[in-house]
Amino acid sequence: MVWLENEVAEYMKRQQMLSRFRRVYVGLSGGADSVCLLLVLKTLSAAEHFEVRAIHVHHHIRGAEADRDMTFCEALCEKMSIPLKVVHVNVPELARENKESEELAARRARYAAFAQVIAQEVSGQTNTDEAGGTPDVAVAVAHHRDDEDETMLLNMLRGSGLSGLCGMKPVRCMETETGDLWVIRPLLCVSRAQIETYLQDCGQAYVNDSTNALTDYTRNKIRHRVLPAMSEARGEEPESLSRTLKRLRGQLAQIEEYMLQEATRFADTHAVWENGSISVPVGELKEQPEALQAYVVRECIGRVRAGDLTNIEAVHIEDVCGLLNGQSGRQIVLPQGLKARRSFDRLVIGPEGETGAAGGELSIRVFDGGLDFYKEHEEKIRRSVYTKWLDYDKMVTSFCLRTRRSGDRMVIGAGGEQKKLTRILMEAKIDAGLRDRWPVVADGDRIVWVCGYRIDEEYKITETTRRVAEVTLPAETAEWLKEQL
Repeated sequence: MVWLENEVAEYMKRQQMLSRFRRVYVGLSGGADSVCLLLVLKTLSAAEHFEVRAIHVHHHIRGAEADRDMTFCEALCEKMSIPLKVVHVNVPELARENKESEELAARRARYAAFAQVIAQEVSGQTNTDEAGGTPDVAVAVAHHRDDEDETMLLNMLRGSGLSGLCGMKPVRCMETETGDLWVIRPLLCVSRAQIETYLQDCGQAYVNDSTNALTDYTRNKIRHRVLPAMSEARGEEPESLSRTLKRLRGQLAQIEEYMLQEATRFADTHAVWENGSISVPVGELKEQPEALQAYVVRECIGRVRAGDLTNIEAVHIEDVCGLLNGQSGRQIVLPQGLKARRSFDRLVIGPEGETGAAGGELSIRVFDGGLDFYKEHEEKIRRSVYTKWLDYDKMVTSFCLRTRRSGDRMVIGAGGEQKKLTRILMEAKIDAGLRDRWPVVADGDRIVWVCGYRIDEEYKITETTRRVAEVTLPAETAEWLKEQL
């Protein structure tokens, strides 16, 4: 019993979970894994000085059994004096609306519920850490070593690339509609058998999800049939197979990291943004190894979609790479409302159909006079929605019109406080379907003006300004923006 607690504590220290987070919400289903996680974290919390809370999501899938799970979690948390928040989500209805499986809908609902609860309960905190997440707060989920083995084989069956075979990240920052969500997985260092033994030694009961025994789901087939058959074929215990898979995941992760770095370097050097789309030169890309070509395509899709690669599978990447040897004008439709096309000597990836706001060229005029010029035209400046006056001398590269990219930030306070563009667009109540098309003016990687709303604090006209840049949106962008505001 103590061994498992010590093992988890050491793992959390190695992954910097204990030093980073001061409050941890446990995603509590009532099953063995999440109950074990709750007990272990509660035991460690006093010595490691962090607070434990719990969140239970009622999916409304299994009727009376789901009600039983909720009641169990409420009783357990009351007994342990752990604050519990219960969130009700109609997953079958969500699955129908989004035309996806209940399994995928339930996963989305859980993480959305986690983010919502955390955002509500820590809304008084304003500071953010370097990665942009809520300060000192994380949700702990109960994935363990066996889950990693199952996920690795499941992704292999789905045709995943290296990223799907590398295993789960112990610490991850997820972007959600409610904001960034830190997710930690403290039990990745232990197996399901060790978890069950721990609970038995503690005398702690838990509930069983009847669907876990069904082989209708692919994951359950892997758990109950494939992994045992692989162990039997090797003539080894399941623990030995698990160690082999873990070693393989580690090696693949190193290869994956190298390929991602090379793809990022290529995109940084060769990618060009225009009208909300990104393009790369076909000739230079074809000179790269085929494996790296796929990573470059994946990187470009991720930049267009602000890091969201949902539903982008290996077959889609292969289809886009096929355009490199096709004729100009060939194109394919991708998930998430994207399209890829061969345009002469460039491969272009962008929104399907209407590209939205970032069309045409900015009009930029530069005036001397600094603050005096600004005061002379202040009334006109305040009335204008489609023209802004910026400190020209603060410009690093050049002002350009584009749509959002992953990691975009803006300085929103006089003290240099930054906020992610994703959060700014959400707080401006811009519809989720418009955020990827919303026009912004950027100076390199820095967002200078969220059109229709605010400008970066450091580009505002001040007493030290010598030259003023008058930046005006092109007519088509201004017209589009007028329709949305």
